[in-house]
Amino acid sequence: MRAIWGSRLDEFKKWTEGYVKAYEGEKGQLLPELKPSGVKYSGMVQFFGEVTSYAAGEIDFETLKVHLEARAKNGRLWEEGKREERVRIKVSTSDKPILLSSFPPGFPAVAWKKIESWRGKENNTA
Repeated sequence: MRAIWGSRLDEFKKWTEGYVKAYEGEKGQLLPELKPSGVKYSGMVQFFGEVTSYAAGEIDFETLKVHLEARAKNGRLWEEGKREERVRIKVSTSDKPILLSSFPPGFPAVAWKKIESWRGKENNTA
């Protein structure tokens, strides 16, 4: 990610932190967090990473589709208070299906606008 996006990766992570605060303030509902770090934007950064990996030919479309659908569905179910209905999927790094970190409904469209805002602007890749 760093080789492709440079400092944009840090910018995206920082932007997602702001997105989390705005989302929680608007919805009055906390997003799930990773334990023990407390990070709430993991699924959002994973979205960015998986889209980048697909564009770079590192993952196939089916993997991208399954992961993004699970992240989106789990984010929607979290928002709806149906946490027990979230889906687990099989990944290569685990023997058992796992609960992927998610993102809230509407996030991909907003994230894509953020990414598009970089078009034609210099990217510091150091």
